Amino acid sequence: MRRITLLFILIILYSESSSQNTKFIKSIGINHTIEFINKPIDFTWNLSSIYSEIDILKFNNKSIYIIPEIKLAERVLEGNNLYEDPGFQWKIDSYIPINKKINIYVSYAYSKDAIFPQQNIIIQANQNIYKTWGLIYGVKYVYWKKTIMNYIIGVEKYLGNMWITLKPSIMRFESKNYLAVSVGNRIYFKGNKYKYIHIGYIYGHSAEIIYHADSEQLLKNKTWGVYCSLNYEIFKNLQIQTSITFRNEELSNDIDRDIPGLNLGMKYRF
Repeated sequence: MRRITLLFILIILYSESSSQNTKFIKSIGINHTIEFINKPIDFTWNLSSIYSEIDILKFNNKSIYIIPEIKLAERVLEGNNLYEDPGFQWKIDSYIPINKKINIYVSYAYSKDAIFPQQNIIIQANQNIYKTWGLIYGVKYVYWKKTIMNYIIGVEKYLGNMWITLKPSIMRFESKNYLAVSVGNRIYFKGNKYKYIHIGYIYGHSAEIIYHADSEQLLKNKTWGVYCSLNYEIFKNLQIQTSITFRNEELSNDIDRDIPGLNLGMKYRF
């Protein structure tokens, strides 16, 4: 994590020294997530990443962004050091404005390391349907040793300074369907879109749950989780992002476990 933080600082300094770079590079960020797992053995699940938001072209007078990201992860047993033998994932996201009512989010990730899925593809649309109401729909494809599909359709509502989402989903795995639902409420601080609190609840095997090496066993719909995150601009152009999470997982091998987690990140906007 120290190396990622150092790389984050060096990229900021280099980009700020070149006005040509900042025409295209709009932001750079780092994140670290840790989850504390106690069954079937004690270990911590660690996930770090560094990413950049790049403005590649204009479409319908709006920018199309790509976000390349490098992730590394490791399950650290008690007494071991962090990232002695991490796995890597290479990921790229894009936000595409189709028209005034529809925006598309596309994501592709690849890894050759067993700790990550080999491939992870997301296509999701946000479509305004009436005033402050919208639809959220899409599909998520995950290939590990087997294929996992998630189909999402939900609604969103802007209410004052709040963005409220309700997203039911169906996960299909080995010709069986499993239901899930997630509810979120993002509350913006007045006058600044970079300052907000986001709270959420997840029930079932939701597509929003972080995929790790036990994902193929998370097949019982009694899995649930809550989270609360804060995004805050502490200095001009510098944001902090922090989250507290908790999940109760019911695995298909009858393991029931509680998993608390923490996330901390920084994002610099040029």
